[in-house]
Amino acid sequence: MEGVIHHSTDASSEHLFIENPSIYFPSQTEMNIVVHRKVSDSNFKTTNFGDVEEQKTSSLGRNVGVAAGLDLGGGLGVSLNHQLLEMEEINTHTDRGDREYLETFKSHYTSVKVSVELTESIFAGIRMGVLNEHNEIIGSFRASSSEFTRFSTSMIGTGGGLSYHQEKISVGGSYLPPMKGKSEVYSEEKLVTSPGVAEFSGSLQNGDKRYGFSLKRWIYKFDDRFLGTTLNDADQTPISLYGINITRNFFYNLDQKKFGAQVPLKSDVLLKASVSKVTFELNQNLEQNLPGQRENAPQYSYYYLQSLLGFQKGNLDFVIGLNVIYDKTFSYTSGSRRFDYDESGYDLIGGVFSKI
Repeated sequence: MEGVIHHSTDASSEHLFIENPSIYFPSQTEMNIVVHRKVSDSNFKTTNFGDVEEQKTSSLGRNVGVAAGLDLGGGLGVSLNHQLLEMEEINTHTDRGDREYLETFKSHYTSVKVSVELTESIFAGIRMGVLNEHNEIIGSFRASSSEFTRFSTSMIGTGGGLSYHQEKISVGGSYLPPMKGKSEVYSEEKLVTSPGVAEFSGSLQNGDKRYGFSLKRWIYKFDDRFLGTTLNDADQTPISLYGINITRNFFYNLDQKKFGAQVPLKSDVLLKASVSKVTFELNQNLEQNLPGQRENAPQYSYYYLQSLLGFQKGNLDFVIGLNVIYDKTFSYTSGSRRFDYDESGYDLIGGVFSKI
């Protein structure tokens, strides 16, 4: 599991495997399977002159990833991974009584990473990825709970990384620009993007313990989904193409600071633990300002706590993990309105890693 699972360098990510192609270099033929389950509940409350509206969202996500790595010899390694992510979100609103609005999001992500050993200590790599999404949304509480908008997207992207490894110290950096592609909604072509990332990470060995850090910045490009669309009904009801969930529409991660440690409990048992501080922006005017570009945009932070236990049996590594969202709560005022938000959630991880 040492250079494979995302827990090593990442947090708050839908990618199960490390994306920096220079960090993971297969030492031999490897096969990996990871299962990820995400559960969260959020509550968004608006108060205006004593009138209170509440929107609640319950999310359940399932993410399964399969990866294979091969050492081709001559300082060249290649890895291939494929992930299937399914997310179901149930939304309710005080104005709609007990009516539930179910939206589903499914994506297939495939990437190929090629790593090159430039010297005994320096590695470089390139990543090529394809992301296909299939969404079934309602987009507005003004629409019927059975009136779905279904559309698919297809995006591609490339990126690269560089890393330096010694016995006691390692550092690495990567730049993965936003993925770009197209979609069609109600016969209208849309240009779509998926956020990219720039990351710098490092670790230090001290005896039998290893300490690490990761600094990450999200990168955004304009996406036609920011503009939404309208239904083909009599009222031309406007809807969001990100769905009803407040988080998908207005919360955009900006940066992440992560610190962690790796401690052996026994000769064949390893514990990883880390804490991440994730800063996000509340942006309601994406037509004019991308996330991170709007002056005086409200910014808030929350913490992501991760733990991972790994143990070895023969050529197999087994991992189980628990991640928890902590203190994702904020309040702000705009004119006569006060907004309050809180979210709680956890992730469960299980995986098997084999060397053939």
